[in-house]
Amino acid sequence: MNTLDDVYAKCIVDPATRCWIWRGAGSKDHKVRIYTVDHATATKRTMSGPTAIWNIAHGEAPPAGWEPYRWCSSSMCCNWAHIRLACGHAGVMKHIAVSGRWKGTHVEQRRASARKGQLAQGMRITPENVVRQILASQGTNVSVAARLGVHHSVVSRIRLNQTHKNVQRQ
Repeated sequence: MNTLDDVYAKCIVDPATRCWIWRGAGSKDHKVRIYTVDHATATKRTMSGPTAIWNIAHGEAPPAGWEPYRWCSSSMCCNWAHIRLACGHAGVMKHIAVSGRWKGTHVEQRRASARKGQLAQGMRITPENVVRQILASQGTNVSVAARLGVHHSVVSRIRLNQTHKNVQRQ
């Protein structure tokens, strides 16, 4: 990888968060690994995502004592605009603690962002009364979907309890 365009070509953009979700090689723990120029040593090597993106975007190594990190909650994000610098590893850990990633509060933020992205793409949320009708209906997913005017996959996901978990089930 030599340019941000090369990185972008290997990513899918999340419409809600504007994260560039990496679809290239990664580590065993699902973190981005990119082979690019390390400006600190003037050699090409495989680096962690934030460090590699910093090197590509700025054309130089991060300042001594500073560490690049993602301020978004996606471990696979490669958007150069989501990369920040912190003073050492302790600074990165402080950011993670404050952001809510350890507490789980970031999950609600991601759900809200996903809803915004769905609405931006023209997706609609199934009303609760339709969900109740789906749960009470007999027949195949296709026949129930045709009768209620939704896609059969919506019926399937609701019946399998993959979506609309907050609706009371009998």
